[in-house]
Amino acid sequence: MTPKQKRHQEHLRSPYWATVRRAVEERDHGRCIQCGATAVDGPLHVHHLSYNFWLRELDGLHTVILLCECCHAIRHGKIPTQRVLSDYDLLMHVEIFLKD
Repeated sequence: MTPKQKRHQEHLRSPYWATVRRAVEERDHGRCIQCGATAVDGPLHVHHLSYNFWLRELDGLHTVILLCECCHAIRHGKIPTQRVLSDYDLLMHVEIFLKD
């Protein structure tokens, strides 16, 4: 792990980051802004759209968003966007929207 990666990991474990996370979860109503998934459906991640406010995200909450694990992986290129969703994946995403 590089020093920069180590610093980033330390930041993500800090009390400050916990405050950022709560603010983003509240603003985004506890839902993935991409597909609408909630913590009941699986882990939610706070994703940086930009690092312009890194270490001071509360001053730039517009640079961080709430994503589910799958949408976060897609944003980072870990899952190709052209991936065909299984029937189970499609049902899970449809059920999320039908709950409301």
